[in-house]
Amino acid sequence: MSRPRSRRFAAHQERLTAPTETSDLVLAGQSVKTISLVFAINIVGASAEASPASPPQRLIVELEDAPVAGPLPTRLRPLSRDRRLWGGALSPSELAGLRAAHPGAVIRPPWPLSSPRPPSLAAIASGAPPPPALVGRAAEAHGHAAWAAAGFDGRGVTIAVIDVGFDGLDALPAGARPRAVRPVAGLRLPAEGAPGQAHGAAVVEVLGRLSPGVEVWTAPVADELDLLEALAAITALQPDLVVASLGFDNIWAADGTSPVARAVDALVHETGAVWVAAAGNEGGRYRRGLVTDHDHDGLLEIDGEEGLSLRAREGELAARLRWGGPPPADLRIELRDLWGGACAAAVQPAHTAAVVDVISGCEGDQVRLELWSTLGAGGRLVVYGPGGLAAADPSHELTVPADASRALAVGVCTPQDAQDAQGAPDEEVAAAAAPSRWVAAPYSSRGPTEDGRLRPQLCGVDGFASTSLGGVFRGTSAAAPVIASLLALQLDARRRADAAAALRGAAVDAGPPGADTGSGAGRAQLGAPPCGCGGGAPAGLWGLAGLGAVVRRSGRQRSPAAPRQAHS
Repeated sequence: MSRPRSRRFAAHQERLTAPTETSDLVLAGQSVKTISLVFAINIVGASAEASPASPPQRLIVELEDAPVAGPLPTRLRPLSRDRRLWGGALSPSELAGLRAAHPGAVIRPPWPLSSPRPPSLAAIASGAPPPPALVGRAAEAHGHAAWAAAGFDGRGVTIAVIDVGFDGLDALPAGARPRAVRPVAGLRLPAEGAPGQAHGAAVVEVLGRLSPGVEVWTAPVADELDLLEALAAITALQPDLVVASLGFDNIWAADGTSPVARAVDALVHETGAVWVAAAGNEGGRYRRGLVTDHDHDGLLEIDGEEGLSLRAREGELAARLRWGGPPPADLRIELRDLWGGACAAAVQPAHTAAVVDVISGCEGDQVRLELWSTLGAGGRLVVYGPGGLAAADPSHELTVPADASRALAVGVCTPQDAQDAQGAPDEEVAAAAAPSRWVAAPYSSRGPTEDGRLRPQLCGVDGFASTSLGGVFRGTSAAAPVIASLLALQLDARRRADAAAALRGAAVDAGPPGADTGSGAGRAQLGAPPCGCGGGAPAGLWGLAGLGAVVRRSGRQRSPAAPRQAHS
């Protein structure tokens, strides 16, 4: 039974209509924009029927009953080992038959991957050498130089790179290209012009500079269905490593139970590969808490606060709300500008799932998000703001599937000197004395997972001059292939028992003493190469010829490869 409506809520409700399209409406005598809401709609419950001439729809099907309870369209493919998750493109007639055979199934569009946006992208003039602070950064921070000088370059190691696009890959110079690069066969290519199309090429470039002997398979993906299908194809290839500098933000709980996290665990179990995941660049973008209405005014409190402040990113004000259960049936969402005026509003339809994207047409670089309901308290809410949130929680910021049980999640660590010198030119940072303390970068996603496991497990450096991007490659997207390259050198040396555990065991503490949810075990370190020859890489190796120019030491004897094992 709902509580009596307060006078404040009644006045608010009288002003607010229930818009269904992006348009103008009148609130308190002023014209405001409606919020564009994107929902995870259960198509089974949708009332509108598709035209027989409609093109096939790409869909995810979650079966709640036994998979043998009824026939499935032949164009659906199993996406999980228990055969309760299926995907494919269905015609209207196939969709109608599926609804009839499985009335309890959840049928929905696949979730799009979050666009990989680095925390900053500083332009570099074409052909100019990289800033001094970038030269040799990975080699110096992770002990890579001695291994490169000893001739280890990842020869014989196979790496699958999953990313949103690989534009510019063919144009990479020789010193930035791995020994072999080929696409994973049979995958759908994402639409041209999608954001981040050169992002995957930048990941491959890092691998080529730090481990030029590796062989790379590229897998372009755009959404959840693409990713799950790519995992099935990659499993058949049996790679040594998988690098995924992408993911999903605030769609599922980051507790290892999402369809994507479970699929990652299955791949690692079946192949023995090490899955290297970017933890995410989501520092300062999450807020969570109980939803209450202590003062009974209809304006809901989130973690005790009425309303949250959202910041714009790239000119867009947006948020993603994930409820720990069904949202209030009469939920109303309103955005207010800095002067307190309502600039956008919408009503969440009752037939939606518990995740909603809010995209605002409000002007300015900051708005206040308010939730209204007569039903008041109940449940937990997680709010994700791509542009950042005021008073954000510095924890539980992981991008799925960095939460997978068998994934190696990588954060970014940086010298404390660089943190203190934010805004200073790169040359000044480079000229500073050797850092005595490393810390997690402020934008690097903090753990733990939502079920309390330590994430990330390691941190690496970022900030590389990238030919692919025409600028500086930053964020956990850059740190993940750095760590993958270190693993490739270890596998080249035939240390195949558990290369990931070896890196964690040799890590140098960063941030607070001991393992922490910002840097994990600390900054990854290779230690001395197994031949004991030591040495160092030529000065300026990164910025000049690239690590691919290192000549393998002749006559190096390799021990027989040990059996491959799964890496957790």
